[in-house]
Amino acid sequence: MSETREKYGISRSTIDRYRKKGLKVGQPTRNGQIFIDEAELQNFLKNVKNGR
Repeated sequence: MSETREKYGISRSTIDRYRKKGLKVGQPTRNGQIFIDEAELQNFLKNVKNGR
């Protein structure tokens, strides 16, 4: 997740907000590392921008 945050300039709290709005992430273990698929994030951001 840190790589995605740096690349897109998105804070942790913003990512948490996106997750609540439906951004799908991978988290293999509870309280473990969170993985964000770049294509999934781009699709989510496109849909948010278009008001979906």
